[in-house]
Amino acid sequence: MLVDGVQVTPDNVQDWSAKRLSELKAVLETNIENNAGNCNEELLLTRIIEIEIDRQNRVNNINLSADAKKEWLVKRFTNKYGITID
Repeated sequence: MLVDGVQVTPDNVQDWSAKRLSELKAVLETNIENNAGNCNEELLLTRIIEIEIDRQNRVNNINLSADAKKEWLVKRFTNKYGITID
């Protein structure tokens, strides 16, 4: 489906950033409100985009948590054993 000048399909939503997906979702919601285009397809694509945004946010949170844990471990062992890590 062509949304805001770009081709968006259920297969390529993972290629877009969460910010861009939010923008595309807003356009789709406006189209649904105005009864423009195929509302059923737009509703389905909107839901798929919501799921992808949630997935990306969860992955980012997991990565941030892992980085924080790694920093904590490095700091702890560096202080405890006098090890330096370059």
